[in-house]
Amino acid sequence: HAGAAIAGGTYHSAVLLADGSVCTYGDHSHGQLGRRAPERSNTCAVGTEGGAEGWVLGEVTQLAAGGMHTLALTADGHVWSWGDNQLQQCARALDQPVLLTPGRVPL
Repeated sequence: HAGAAIAGGTYHSAVLLADGSVCTYGDHSHGQLGRRAPERSNTCAVGTEGGAEGWVLGEVTQLAAGGMHTLALTADGHVWSWGDNQLQQCARALDQPVLLTPGRVPL
C-alpha cells in the first residue's frame, strides 16, 4: 500500500493510505488504534467500508494523532475520533474515558 500521510502519537502511529483508508500500529492501551480488541498490533486495522471491524469511515482526507487518540477527516466533511477520551479530547461520548472504535464527532 502507498501512504499519503502519517501521524504519530505517544506510542502509536497512523497511516493514511492513497485509497483513503487508515492503518494504525503500536500501543492500544487507550483505544488509539481504533479496534475492539485492546491489544498492541503491527497490522492494518482501521479501514473503510467492509473493514474487519465493520464500521465505515468513508474516504479519509486528513489524519491527526494526539498522545493517545486519533482523528480523521473524511471527504464528506465529517470528523471521526477514537482513543483516550479522559479529558474529552475525542469530543464525543463524554461519559466514556476510552473509545475503542471510531465514531463521528458531532459538529
